[in-house]
Amino acid sequence: MAVDATFASPDACCQSQPPDPVALLSGLASPQYLAVDSTNVYVALYGASYTDVEHTNSEVIRCNKNGCGNMPAIIQPPGIDFTPSGLAISTGTSPLLVWGNSNYAPIVNVTASSFTFGFDCLTSGCTSPGELMNGTLPVSGSGNGASCGNTSSFALSGSVAFLTSDCGPGGSLLVAVPLPRGTVTQIARLESLSGSIAADAKNVYWATPDDPATKKPAIEVCPLAGCASSVNYGYGAQFVTGLANTPGGISTDGVNVYWVDSIAGQVLTCPATGCANQPTVLAGGQGSPGSTALDSANVYWTNFKSGQVMRCALAGCNGKPEVLAQNQSGPSALALDASSVFWINGGAANGSVMRVPK
Repeated sequence: MAVDATFASPDACCQSQPPDPVALLSGLASPQYLAVDSTNVYVALYGASYTDVEHTNSEVIRCNKNGCGNMPAIIQPPGIDFTPSGLAISTGTSPLLVWGNSNYAPIVNVTASSFTFGFDCLTSGCTSPGELMNGTLPVSGSGNGASCGNTSSFALSGSVAFLTSDCGPGGSLLVAVPLPRGTVTQIARLESLSGSIAADAKNVYWATPDDPATKKPAIEVCPLAGCASSVNYGYGAQFVTGLANTPGGISTDGVNVYWVDSIAGQVLTCPATGCANQPTVLAGGQGSPGSTALDSANVYWTNFKSGQVMRCALAGCNGKPEVLAQNQSGPSALALDASSVFWINGGAANGSVMRVPK
């Protein structure tokens, strides 16, 4: 019997009321992604506008985690035509703010493609961001005039970016790009572009609606160095397959992998060592769960349809997740620091960035 994805757990009604969240930014046009460091929250906007100032291009902005009077600093100024796909901060002595770009498609020939996947910038800002575009790769089946470089999703592991890129029919790829602007290497072929991807210190995981072997939704996996072309037809090893719906919101701590089934309203997990295609359901009855995030004790997620931000212990919560925020407007992207949960409330003209204590 299918799980009703409209409502949260019935036990949510009996929990104490969560604290009111704080709005750090409001009036945002189509906020898409966010990241946090020790001081600031960063937001990627699509066709940006904020505080009644319109821009024709997307932007990346910054606000202090305690607030900035709704006057964020501009990290990536308007003028570069990009569509953000992901936002994260690299590790190291000079951390970089990195975002994918799903709106760049150079022309390629039949044998090789030059990739421009996204941009990086110091967290303090930059006049012109660096382009993640150093390297060429064979593009199987792309043909003359195919486009390559649109990044549908990306993840960071330390200082290496992993990105999915559309290179024409039969030529979509998962690639790795060491920061800043290192040589692009192929990790695996993709049956179709992934909407969700995550990486830990050993492996990179991604979702597919159509595993090449089972023809079912799945999560595939490869070591960070890549998979051999003989593994699953070059499409990565099967981590878990035969799923009812395409997974979303993948995250991993290196011990377990977590994801959501937004259609069935479930949050699921599987040990990184595998689970024989039998994942554990941590929570059901969720209202279109989306993004997930992890700390050392809990998995957090947003429920887009029911307007909630939720939490469950990594080891499980007996199917009774805790409501951290409710009555939100289409909560989506999620990020954590040591003491707070941050998320985006959707809206083409009135999006916001919210914060609530853990």
